[in-house]
Amino acid sequence: MIEAALKVTWIFGAAALMGALLRHRSAALRHAIWLAAMVAALVVPLLPQPAPSVAISVAAPVAVAAVEAVDASPAPVPKPWIRWIWALGAAVTAARFLAGLARVARLSHRAIPFAMEDGVPVRISTHAPIPFTWGVWRPVILLPSDAASWSGERLALVLRHERVHVRRRDWLAQSISQAACCVYWFHPLAWYAARRMRAERERACDDELLRSGVNAVNYAGHLLDLTRAAAGRPAPGVAMAEQNELEARMRFLLDLKRNRKALGRAGAIGVIAAGLVVLAPLTLIKVRAQVGGGLRGVVQDPSGARVPEATLVLKKANGQEVAYSGADGAFLFPSVPAGDYTLQVLRPGFARFEVPVTVAGGSTGSLDVTLPMGRLQENLEIVGARARPPAAMTTGAPQRIRVGGHVQPSRLIVQEKPVYPQELQDQGIEGTVVLDAVIGVDGSVLAPRSANTSVHPSLVKAASDAVSRWRYEPTLLNGQPVEIVTSITVRFRLPAK
Repeated sequence: MIEAALKVTWIFGAAALMGALLRHRSAALRHAIWLAAMVAALVVPLLPQPAPSVAISVAAPVAVAAVEAVDASPAPVPKPWIRWIWALGAAVTAARFLAGLARVARLSHRAIPFAMEDGVPVRISTHAPIPFTWGVWRPVILLPSDAASWSGERLALVLRHERVHVRRRDWLAQSISQAACCVYWFHPLAWYAARRMRAERERACDDELLRSGVNAVNYAGHLLDLTRAAAGRPAPGVAMAEQNELEARMRFLLDLKRNRKALGRAGAIGVIAAGLVVLAPLTLIKVRAQVGGGLRGVVQDPSGARVPEATLVLKKANGQEVAYSGADGAFLFPSVPAGDYTLQVLRPGFARFEVPVTVAGGSTGSLDVTLPMGRLQENLEIVGARARPPAAMTTGAPQRIRVGGHVQPSRLIVQEKPVYPQELQDQGIEGTVVLDAVIGVDGSVLAPRSANTSVHPSLVKAASDAVSRWRYEPTLLNGQPVEIVTSITVRFRLPAK
């Protein structure tokens, strides 16, 4: 409903702008524009809404991400009580309108038949405060109890005015306006639109009487007397006069320069259709920046087990949001501004996970993250000799990744040191060999291969032959051995001269 309310803000705003631009045109035209806005506002909640989504693009092949859009509610953080409050307000507003309709029906049923005007029954009711018309298919004109004592001129003007309402189907337009107010009872522009539509409706009826030759001064005098007689009493339904619009209506009646052109049925339908064409694109606007969104999901390891205490950082150019996975591996960013982010997931023992994320406004997306295992790094230095017995070879201590949770890292238990080829020592050839390999589930080193090509092939062979005979305690994930990628650096160097 928030999405719809933001859209109808554009609709009513556009209608108000059109009304201001056409202030020198006829009231019937402006009334048709407001009616088109009311119809468009009612159509908005009925339009199929595109499913909110969170777009995911995986940056690294080892990072697995599954995403789907969930909970497409019209609020950044869906709350059931928001819908209950809206439903309660709509019900109260509708009940008020229905109570007024029931009162009018009761007045009409108890009213005394007075006359027939062009097939429309005219009745007098002691409880009718002012003249008004109600009903779409079987309209009835109700007059106050003192109508029998009115002058012939006043009675004729009142009945002609009400017949214009009947011919224009103003009760139907009024019902559409009230329905929009029920749906958007919380929106001040909906009530403003209903008030403007009501004022233009009365002015359009007044215009038709003035075009037929009615004297504007005499008509304004009768209108003033009727309004004074009904002062303080509510006017149900479509009324001829409303006290809060009286001053503006009087100025409108007495302005000789006003455009009072008629708008026939075909013209009204054309204006409403054109208005809907103009306003329809506004109903299709997907509001994203005005409301925030959310992101939830689960962090898991390659075996599918949940990973607790992972740090999740949602970054964008102008800031970041941080969340942590709970004991069940679940995380939640409840409400963040809609836009493009980079999601980073950090957990000791695993490689860093990073992926672009687009958070859609008005929805909470679901993202399941599978963390890749971390890489093991080994460094080894082989020192040769210059015209003297080979110096003792030294090894660097294995560099282990700090882990926690359900990951137990590999540990080197058998290490055969590479042999520095003597002919390369005699030639003064040095080099650093970087090997990529896989530690198998049995702790053996599988398929070592050189990651650099600028080193002497004999050094690569010496390092590969030795490393292939190394043995590790395998990496354990949740107590089970798993394969893990390792990087081994072997430096062959000669002592300084």
